[in-house]
Amino acid sequence: MWHFLHHPLHYTPHARELRHLFWSDGIASIGVALVQLLVPAYLLTLGYSLPEVCLFFVIMYGGMIPMSYVTARLLERVSPNVLMGVGGLLAIFSYVTLLLLSVTDLPLWLPAAIRAVDKGLYYVPFHLSFSKSRKRSKGDSQVGLMKTLNILAYGVTPAIGGIVASLFGIAWVYGIAAGMFLVAAIIIINGPDVAKHRRLNPRLLSRRVIRDVVANGMGSSLEAVSTVVWPLIIFLLVDSYAGVGILSSVIVLTSAATAFWIGRRADRHGERQYLRRGSWLASVTNGLRLLAASTTHVFGINLLGGISGALLSTTFVSRYYKHADREPRLEYIWAMETGHVVGWTVSMTILFVLALTLPMKEALTAFLLLAVPLGFGIRLIR
Repeated sequence: MWHFLHHPLHYTPHARELRHLFWSDGIASIGVALVQLLVPAYLLTLGYSLPEVCLFFVIMYGGMIPMSYVTARLLERVSPNVLMGVGGLLAIFSYVTLLLLSVTDLPLWLPAAIRAVDKGLYYVPFHLSFSKSRKRSKGDSQVGLMKTLNILAYGVTPAIGGIVASLFGIAWVYGIAAGMFLVAAIIIINGPDVAKHRRLNPRLLSRRVIRDVVANGMGSSLEAVSTVVWPLIIFLLVDSYAGVGILSSVIVLTSAATAFWIGRRADRHGERQYLRRGSWLASVTNGLRLLAASTTHVFGINLLGGISGALLSTTFVSRYYKHADREPRLEYIWAMETGHVVGWTVSMTILFVLALTLPMKEALTAFLLLAVPLGFGIRLIR
């Protein structure tokens, strides 16, 4: 499926780096998608309570806040591709420790802490390299293609992971995901290094980037709904890995097609109108999630969520990269990624407090209610 990338992405170092990023991130996305939506349900089946599951994510994303700063400083001396490769290899260890929770006395914070390090090492260099490597005249299309491939991975793979986990056990799913991370790490480590190595200087940032950082935090809160809260609600309805996986996969064709179409349209017409429509649709989707009472409801809501997610993520990342071109790139991306993980940490802390005071279903429902207006916050980006 990658042959159409060969010609336009073959000749310059920037183009070769973009090819490596497409391949590496696409394969890594398959590995993440195999297990990520199943992690909350997996922890519940091991006997952990909802507050403990929330605490897992608080530790993971809270740990990414200082780790993103450390990574931005490391970029002065270390290749972004090497850091991404090391992050991918550490992801294998994080999932191994998750698997060992069922047979050993490992503390729950250990896999969360390792995951914080691997994700912190990966995302700042990834956005730095992708924003630097993309062709600006085709930037929205290339972001749309990247999001399409991510959506295909996150759409199809959870069903496969859920079925494999139900038939053979979740250890097989983790094993396959580990293999994907290994392949992705090898690919990216061998890519050309196009980002300049220089010292991080946060003082170069101006106050105008605050709006963008807050918007990214709002976006990550929506992500928390779709990847943690909503899969848990589905799990309460169907009570099986396969059911969670299949119902989380129905969005794939619509959302992938939407991301690809939006990327091409935004190159010609800009992102603003699609960002506005996506924010409305995301809020409507979260409102409808409050009413879900059957698998049929879940199917329809996931279809709508796929379209809104594709609209928002494609247009937001395109706008993000355009601002990175105008701002001091390294500092801007570090600030944006910090905003992203702060949004996750705050969201999971709120859910943790709700889970301590309310029964599981009511806590999840209350968080969904709080999340309804979050889609409009994404419009803050300049």
